[in-house]
Amino acid sequence: MARGKSSKVKGYILKETDLGKNWDWSIEYPVIDISFGGGVFESREILDKTIHSILNGNALSNGIEPT
Repeated sequence: MARGKSSKVKGYILKETDLGKNWDWSIEYPVIDISFGGGVFESREILDKTIHSILNGNALSNGIEPT
């Protein structure tokens, strides 16, 4: 996972909040990046299938068996 300057700044700000002070920063969690900027979905069914496909792809890339 690539981390840019903005991620470091956001991470620093989060660490300074109450949530950040109580967070176990030694544990890494996968981040799911979902973008709907690629086009218009013509139906709810197509949207649902796209979301399902994105989540399954993220699961597989993180070693998780999709459901």
